[in-house]
Formats: sequence, C-alpha cells, structure tokens
Amino acid sequence: MGQSPNAAIANIFLPNLVKLRGASTFVSSVERQDFAFFEQIWTQAHVTHRPVIAARVVESGLSKGTYRVAMVSLPPPKDMGETYLFGLVVKKNDAQFARMFTLDKHYVLRTNQDGTLIVERDGARQIKHGDGPALGPTGEADAAGFVDAMMAVIEPQEFKKK
Repeated sequence: MGQSPNAAIANIFLPNLVKLRGASTFVSSVERQDFAFFEQIWTQAHVTHRPVIAARVVESGLSKGTYRVAMVSLPPPKDMGETYLFGLVVKKNDAQFARMFTLDKHYVLRTNQDGTLIVERDGARQIKHGDGPALGPTGEADAAGFVDAMMAVIEPQEFKKK
C-alpha cells in the first residue's frame, strides 16, 4: 500500500527539499512568504494546496543563540499519523544546526478525540516527543503552540511544555 499524499509530503518531499536546497534557504523562503518555492512539492504530490507559511525568531534566554523557526501547513490530514504542520528550526549563527519537526494527527483513547503528536525527523528516524498542542475549535492546528513545543524539545530548561 502506498503512502497518502500528505504522508509523502511530510516524510519525503519536504525533507528532501530541505536537504537539497539547505535549511537556511528553506527558512528564508518562508520568511519572504515565497509560495513559489513550495509549488514543486504540491505538484509532485498531485494536490492543490495553498499553504499557510509562517516564520518566527526566538531568542534564547540561556545565551544559546537565536533561533529562526519556519512552519508550513499541509493539506488537512485524514488518517492517523498524517501531518498538520511541518516545522524547521535553525540557529542564526550556526549553519550546521537544523532540526525538522512535524505535528501529526493521532487518536487519544483516554478522551476519545483526535489529538496531536510532536515528531522530530532525524534522517530516516522519527522520534516521538509526546503530545502536541491542542487542536482549535474547527480542527485547525495551533501554530504558536507548535513553535513552543518545538522549542521545548530543543531547549527544555528554557521553554517548558505548557
């Protein structure tokens, strides 16, 4: 059974784009709101999608540096394990530092509702870091909560999970 377009975008196409073009180029294109940079992704996946893209600069209070965070929304997930948001965190003065995250859909048995899961991609490995931010009233992902959750993984002393 093949992957869904959403899974292919999150697990193959976007990570390959980061690898080929570079993490800083990816973040810069999000900061510039360059939608054309992502057109090849939607074409490869055979989906029509106008993503919500957002960037944020996060200062570390522990003098570990300044982080640039980029997020791209994916088509709404239908199945468990599919992705709401793709995020990339780079350090401003460290070209080697780049960490990829996804905010995945999962089902919470305790509450019998859909929930989110923070997953970090490290090459082919996927590291699950626990529950992500709650979904909004209409089922949309919380982008600000996603940034906070990514930063809590990167610097747990500075950014406590809420």
